[in-house]
Amino acid sequence: MNNNTISILGGIFFLLLVVVSQPYWSKYIQMPTLLRQQDAEELNIPDDIYKISVNASEVEEAVVLEKVDGNWLVTGFDVDTEQINLLLEDLKSLHIDSTVSNNPDKFDTYGASDSASKLKIEGEAGTALELIVGKTAPQIGSIYIRPVGVNEVYLVQSNLHNFVDKRIEDWRDKTLIDTDQDSLVNISVKKGWQTVVLSKNENDQWLATRNGEERVVGEVALDRLFDSLSPLRATLFANQDQVKLYNRQINPVTIELIQGDDQDTQSFTMVENKTESNWLIKPSSSDEIYVLPLSVGNVLIDSSLTLFE
Repeated sequence: MNNNTISILGGIFFLLLVVVSQPYWSKYIQMPTLLRQQDAEELNIPDDIYKISVNASEVEEAVVLEKVDGNWLVTGFDVDTEQINLLLEDLKSLHIDSTVSNNPDKFDTYGASDSASKLKIEGEAGTALELIVGKTAPQIGSIYIRPVGVNEVYLVQSNLHNFVDKRIEDWRDKTLIDTDQDSLVNISVKKGWQTVVLSKNENDQWLATRNGEERVVGEVALDRLFDSLSPLRATLFANQDQVKLYNRQINPVTIELIQGDDQDTQSFTMVENKTESNWLIKPSSSDEIYVLPLSVGNVLIDSSLTLFE
């Protein structure tokens, strides 16, 4: 028997050994996702979603997002429009790529055990679907999910894992200013001894005034200011230490916006948090104090105060 024959027989024997022993070693090795690819029944995502309950694996109480009179709310507060739209788009495009397992012993392998993060979607017609959101898959942009009450673990293209760990504060809308440039008629910024007032004249020109000095605001400078206002969004709500810091300041920056013929006024006070490199900002119409990135706050203030430099 020559060497080629021995090699061929050895290869055949090895393949047979792998096939015969598969029930034993497959318990310990995660098979490639496409091993069990099949035409699976599509997920029945409600068309008329009005309620989404998010229960992270490490959090006992679910975060409930609910649509009331056309507006999405979380514990009575407005939900961040961008975040809820991203979640709804993800849910509406959710479909099964393949079934990767129907073996309960492997739920933990895919992060799909009963103790994992869950997402419950409810429709106005009374339909509901609860999903266990598992681990991210090797395929880019894919995760594993399992509907509650079934053994099948599915591979899907989705970013649902980015939503299940969000807290109530993460979901809340943090928009401070979202105004139409054309509706603004007056902007004032006061920092220390400096006060700059920008106002629109009868020719729709913007004029900047400081200590009696007046000049026309250039288009580039104006665009820079308006870009910082449309919209102006905070990143976080202030914690207790930040609230104390804000309350200790005696000379904050003040900003006032006047809009429309009815002279609707919005005003804010801002305190620089130099230790954490951010701004603490409070609308006059709210008790909430927000955290604004340092660069965003600087652009908002400097684009006004530097008009006379």
